[in-house]
Amino acid sequence: IIECNGNRITFLTQRKDDVILEIKEYQGVAVNTLKIILGNMPEVFSEIQCCVRQKEFIVIPEEYFESEHSEIFKLSYSLEMDDQLFLDKLENGVGILYKDDVEIHNVLKSKYPRITIKHEASLILSKIKKELQGTESKLFLSINDDSIIIMYFKDKKIRLCNMFEAKVVHEIFYFV
Repeated sequence: IIECNGNRITFLTQRKDDVILEIKEYQGVAVNTLKIILGNMPEVFSEIQCCVRQKEFIVIPEEYFESEHSEIFKLSYSLEMDDQLFLDKLENGVGILYKDDVEIHNVLKSKYPRITIKHEASLILSKIKKELQGTESKLFLSINDDSIIIMYFKDKKIRLCNMFEAKVVHEIFYFV
């Protein structure tokens, strides 16, 4: 499991029985640093998952999967030259559209061609959707260093999935 969290990257090696064998964390990782780190990593022939965290995202319905994503995304966020948009299609008729550095994705895919890269909101929504029981309302939070993702479900449907800047506890309580 690889976690890309801003300029911090974490590698977690886990056996099939969920025993964690090793965790390595690197700070201040840029493209060239990542190439060096991956060059020292062993070949992996099993499933590799990458979680992209703290990246701006929007939720779009399935009918917009084939449309021009940059125009939709620019309604909420700006796009830089090195940013590319990625779409994680979810089973429930929505997708998570997020921006990230395309070079980082390419470096990861060149080392591990079978890697699955997903935004943290996609991973959380997929897991929640599988575990939803009953029809009551449920609120889920994912708290990061500088942001919070709030997900609200009612009648087993997503009613809200959004990221907010929240740097202190008071801001977290405000958004919740």
